[in-house]
Amino acid sequence: MLNTLLDINQLEVGTIRAEMVSFRIKGLLDRLRDEFTYHAQAQRLTLRVVSCGLSIHSDPRLLEQMIRNLLANALKYTNSGKVLLGCRRRQGILSIEIWDTGVGILRGTSSDLRGVPSGRQSARERSRGLGLGLSIVQRLGNLLAIG
Repeated sequence: MLNTLLDINQLEVGTIRAEMVSFRIKGLLDRLRDEFTYHAQAQRLTLRVVSCGLSIHSDPRLLEQMIRNLLANALKYTNSGKVLLGCRRRQGILSIEIWDTGVGILRGTSSDLRGVPSGRQSARERSRGLGLGLSIVQRLGNLLAIG
């Protein structure tokens, strides 16, 4: 938790800077698949990562952290079923998407990812985390000008 708070602080004060480069998204997706497959299997969930051969212009390290936080959140709040990570090209823009069969985020709050809405989870589910991962995703998205 301390590392997460330090990450948020660094994002707030501007010490983290995006280093934009063009790269193929496939390597990033492969790393995340390898990292999260065991976690999904341990929870008896199916994790499917659809390969993508397209390139993107972004900061690979920061983008990977964003997707990592979103995947961790999807696995944390999915009790059964599956999690899917993949890409779509829409009107010349690469959209990286995560779909899951979990409880989701309340309508109207998905564009404001400060944390998991507490109104939907029991006390046991709220104890899984503080929602800081989604806060970091929002800040990283702002830094990368995503959205």
